[in-house]
Amino acid sequence: MLALARTDLACYALAHHPSFELPPFLDLVIRKLEAVKRGEIKRLILSMSPRHGKSLIASTYFPSMYLGTFPDRYVIGASYGQDLADDFGRRVRNTVASPLHRAILPESKIADDSAAAHRFNLTVGGAYFAVGRELQSLAAALT
Repeated sequence: MLALARTDLACYALAHHPSFELPPFLDLVIRKLEAVKRGEIKRLILSMSPRHGKSLIASTYFPSMYLGTFPDRYVIGASYGQDLADDFGRRVRNTVASPLHRAILPESKIADDSAAAHRFNLTVGGAYFAVGRELQSLAAALT
């Protein structure tokens, strides 16, 4: 399963959250997110009712896997408010810092001097930024 989790978002999510169920609509979400990872889709908007797993897949496991696959790139996790963005940032940071993530995608390691929930850097040069919708937050995160 760990070998599959290296390239397959569904397997990656299930490795981290074994009790998570993947109904057909989340399979579609996963296929679209994997197309984003491959560069086939440049912009993607996901709109679903709450409590269907969209945030867990799209805001936690996808950014974690993306940073694991491309540890030299940047990810901005944006939300309607800074508190929620920080919650997602904390989940992404904790996932990337987990021994399981390191076993699956060992190239991504959080820099020792950078582990805040709203912003952390990887040793290879990539980074994650968690920003609320306020433009000042976005400008501050990018500086």
